[in-house]
Amino acid sequence: MKTRLFAVVGMLAMLLGLLPGAAYAEAGATVQLITPVMGTLPPVVQVAVNDGPDRTDDPRLSGDWVTYTNISGYGVHFQNLDLGAASDRLIPRSDSYDSLADISGNTITFTRYLGGNNTTIYLSHIDPFGNPESPVEVSPIADTIPLRAHAAVGGDTIAYEDRTYFGSSAAPSEISLSSATNPEAPAYRLTNDTLADQMAAVSPDGNAVVWMKCISENSSETCDIWRAERTDGVWGAPQQVTSAGTMESMPDTNGPVTVYTT
Repeated sequence: MKTRLFAVVGMLAMLLGLLPGAAYAEAGATVQLITPVMGTLPPVVQVAVNDGPDRTDDPRLSGDWVTYTNISGYGVHFQNLDLGAASDRLIPRSDSYDSLADISGNTITFTRYLGGNNTTIYLSHIDPFGNPESPVEVSPIADTIPLRAHAAVGGDTIAYEDRTYFGSSAAPSEISLSSATNPEAPAYRLTNDTLADQMAAVSPDGNAVVWMKCISENSSETCDIWRAERTDGVWGAPQQVTSAGTMESMPDTNGPVTVYTT
């Protein structure tokens, strides 16, 4: 039986629940309330990734590589922190607007805007010298307008918000999964309901995905955290982590641990 650990970060307190089997608190489950104690701060070295006049946003880190969006230049950049600004590169693009990048190992995923409300997910692999491959679309669908955004990547798993199933940018988003090593493969639909599934995060090994499930896209008080796990190559059914009737958001996971804000 697996043991899973969940954490809630808020008001300087962390709630750790040791939960057997199911990914939600069962009746009688032992819950510990832990108040963090401030320790000695480690030495901090600040390195400027991009301190130029352009507006930059949304940094993501994997090993020595960082990726970010240059909003002023409408593109996704990546840089090796050991090599500094001299290694800063732009993911190849034409007239598109790329943003919301994530990185895991040598895989960079991002949202590519195609005009209007049409967006889709692309990825690019980089070699050890920082040379990017030409970006490729993730799980393309013939004769269908893509409505995908906000990709997260971990290991071989790419998770993203997908409205392609409904054909409308106003529809509630679902969570779809694609393969970083086989991006041409069809997407796997992880969620299927009338609620808004959004803001997915993926564990570093790619075997766990967490996300917010909300009554609506603009809900401020009615979001819960859900998760799903892959075992022996098969994704299990989505499981509810929280049901407090309040606003839970910004989930992340390293596999056995789920953290979120409440």
